[in-house]
Amino acid sequence: MIALYNCYGDINSRYTYDSWGNLISVTDANGNAITDPTHIANVNPIRYRGYYYDTETGLYYLQSRYYNPQWGRFINADDMSVLDASAEDILATNLFAYCGNNPVNHSDPSGYFKIRKSYIATAIDLAIYAIPALMTINKMFKLLKSVRPAYRLLNGSKFVPMIANITTKVLSRVGLKLRITASILSFISTSALIIADMSIGKLVAWGLGRIFGTKKYTVRKYGRWGPKIKVEYVMF
Repeated sequence: MIALYNCYGDINSRYTYDSWGNLISVTDANGNAITDPTHIANVNPIRYRGYYYDTETGLYYLQSRYYNPQWGRFINADDMSVLDASAEDILATNLFAYCGNNPVNHSDPSGYFKIRKSYIATAIDLAIYAIPALMTINKMFKLLKSVRPAYRLLNGSKFVPMIANITTKVLSRVGLKLRITASILSFISTSALIIADMSIGKLVAWGLGRIFGTKKYTVRKYGRWGPKIKVEYVMF
């Protein structure tokens, strides 16, 4: 949240923060400081990165924890389970740290874990731009009525270049970046069976897994009870 607009689309007020979320200034459209506590800019609770701001304490509420921008730390610890999930990340051992001490390149939407912004952008690109490929392959499988014969036809045959060509044309219409086009086309030829059976939600999870990496754990099926099963976690 860096500005408020009125109903006519004109700027009403602006917010300026430092990298950690400390409020530097609240100004009107002309750049004059807004000091009136009843002004909408000061009453508005949605501030830095969309967090709820408590004017009395100067803390941000991230749905699970309160964050102090002056300290660059949460005022209470994260869940102990993150120590197991992030054993390779030494910064994760500090359960009070915000964005891994790097708020410029990371974001923390809920107080649970940090996310590298570029990774999220790439994951969204992957999910959105792979949809035409998903639709193309699914249509072919429906026409061929059977997945296994379809895979034999797709694997190392003229169908792969054909699908790639169709998909490239579709992707170019939405301004797909060349580097992502290459990865998608490679993905089509090597992972046709995987994508053909995916919902959009699964596709997003699959893309995140490819980017962040995954790790399998043995857990109880129903939380604290039930049979032991293998589950796969995306390592944010």
